[in-house]
Amino acid sequence: QDTLDRVLDFARAVRSRHVRGSSGEALVDVVAIGIGGSSLGPACVHEALASEYASEADGRRLRFIANVDPVETEMALRDLDPASTLVIVISKTFTTKETMLNAALVKTWLGEQYESHMCAVTAAAEKARAFGCERIFGFGDYVGGRYSVWSPVGCLPLALQYGVRPVRELLRGARAMDLHFREAPLSENLPVLLALVGFLNAFIYERDCRA
Repeated sequence: QDTLDRVLDFARAVRSRHVRGSSGEALVDVVAIGIGGSSLGPACVHEALASEYASEADGRRLRFIANVDPVETEMALRDLDPASTLVIVISKTFTTKETMLNAALVKTWLGEQYESHMCAVTAAAEKARAFGCERIFGFGDYVGGRYSVWSPVGCLPLALQYGVRPVRELLRGARAMDLHFREAPLSENLPVLLALVGFLNAFIYERDCRA
């Protein structure tokens, strides 16, 4: 709970303009740098929330950089202003090659003001500090990438984009599904049924893809 409170308090402060960039400008755009579970989950949820919570976004922009191809970084930063951009470096170990390469490129783009425009989500706080991140949101190293959307990995960029209420609703929905999985009989258990359908298609019907 303390970690979630820190994430949501920071998001509130940025969105209310109590936390600003080094030149005093509001931080209205966010670039999240990560790969695999540090990007896919949050990016998918962002896409899912974009139309429903457009008014909460209020013109803010959230972009993701995952690919090591510098063209993706160029496209993500296009039309953004370093003075009004907050960068989140997301890496459990803070050693992921693709992420750290992209982070270094964006750090250069931010210029000398990078310290007040960059924060980290990681289980390796010391490595993040050594890179130059003063604002660090930690999580346990037991959190696997595919589950990390419920951690600061997902909650921080989503709360910055959409505010606290949608993120709390997302977490309540996740908890409801956890309880459903734990308590519902197998014949009505949605995750179990999905797993069985997957097994049926893969091993009985020998279908190698699904839509």
